[in-house]
Amino acid sequence: MGQYAHFAFFDSDWDERIDVALTLLREAADLYASQGAGAIAIDRVLASWLWVLATPLPARAAPGSPRLPLRFFEDHCAPKPAAEASCEALRTAASASVEHALSELTQIVRTASATWSEGDPETPDARSVSQALLGVLWTHRFGRRPPSKQYPVGI
Repeated sequence: MGQYAHFAFFDSDWDERIDVALTLLREAADLYASQGAGAIAIDRVLASWLWVLATPLPARAAPGSPRLPLRFFEDHCAPKPAAEASCEALRTAASASVEHALSELTQIVRTASATWSEGDPETPDARSVSQALLGVLWTHRFGRRPPSKQYPVGI
């Protein structure tokens, strides 16, 4: 019972991160669809997405209040640390290759952004892009647990 109590919020914290990461991808999709391919640098999208998963969650100011930003790409939003730093924070195996994982992650974001830039932020669906990104993280031992088929559930 002691172990369960110690890790009681692990899944809810991870779920919160996944939901925020999905929101981030939806924001990026909307910007690409409305402003075109140059709306946001692909590196910034990936760095922000990885930062959401890697950054320690602060304590809640009030019950139900958000612990991570609600927007990531507006002018007043500070850029997040480089994707490499977040990958290092997420690494669970010493043999995991940051460069190889980042290459695959970048390709997924690049492909999705090119399609979103054609004007439809729903194609590809941000949820499927997020699932593909999580799959790469887990394959390369950067995820904290394998992504479930139901994640991200979205908010």
